[in-house]
Amino acid sequence: MKAETTVTVVGASGLVGSHVVKAALARGYRVNGTLRDHRAPDKAPYLMALDGAAERLRLFSADMADGGAFDAPLEGSVGVFIASLIPTYYGPSGTKATAMDDEQGYREIIMPTMDGCLNILHAADRHGIKTAVICSSTSSTNPIPPVPVKNEVDHWSDEDQQCAAKKYTSATKTVMEKAAMKFADEHGMRLSIFMPTGLYGPLILPGHIPVNNHAWLKRLIDGGEGKHKKIPNDSTSMIHLEDLAALFLAAYENPDASGRYFGVTTAGIGRTSTRRSGRSCRT
Repeated sequence: MKAETTVTVVGASGLVGSHVVKAALARGYRVNGTLRDHRAPDKAPYLMALDGAAERLRLFSADMADGGAFDAPLEGSVGVFIASLIPTYYGPSGTKATAMDDEQGYREIIMPTMDGCLNILHAADRHGIKTAVICSSTSSTNPIPPVPVKNEVDHWSDEDQQCAAKKYTSATKTVMEKAAMKFADEHGMRLSIFMPTGLYGPLILPGHIPVNNHAWLKRLIDGGEGKHKKIPNDSTSMIHLEDLAALFLAAYENPDASGRYFGVTTAGIGRTSTRRSGRSCRT
């Protein structure tokens, strides 16, 4: 029974992670959620107010730089959702990623995310967890030269080209995904990686209002300008946050799901769907 099954959500207070927590609770799971400070007054109360949280949600303090911090939240868990790998645009000194050279870009932007992801996967492996789901980004799926129609199986960004263009934040996702897939292959772990597009939907934590895509919506509502004066490539893509969380759970629950998946609303094949090599995870 799901009520007897515990899953761990790393980054439980994030935009994606909070919706994964909500979805997992709604499906009857026990959830261990991590955030940097599990007592944070601007985060913890909103998570604990979710339906089912009082009985089935436990919050833990953990930083992905410290793999040992995940031993407690992973104890007794059978699956891990990693939603803590948010884009990093500035280094610890405040230097903008686009102003760095390769050495600094790798040290301050790329490696902390890659090492943090591997720290979590190593901790999961120590606890015998063989199923992981990671939230990444479509920035890892932009081959050069561009292709008319890309897919998440064959098309990768080139991290060297991304770094040459000073796109260290984007290169982070490319490097992290490859490292995570290598780890999973070597340790017999079933890994699904989701690459969502624009994230929209009702928010669980008020702190998410001034950031992410919702900041652009608020600007428009307040009479300001949107993110772009003209939509790049005359197209845009998006996904509802609740649909993305449902896809995370679908990938976890489907023993045949593994590899990379786009997370994007697609007309004609259901409310939201993502496909890979003839297999699918669907809401």
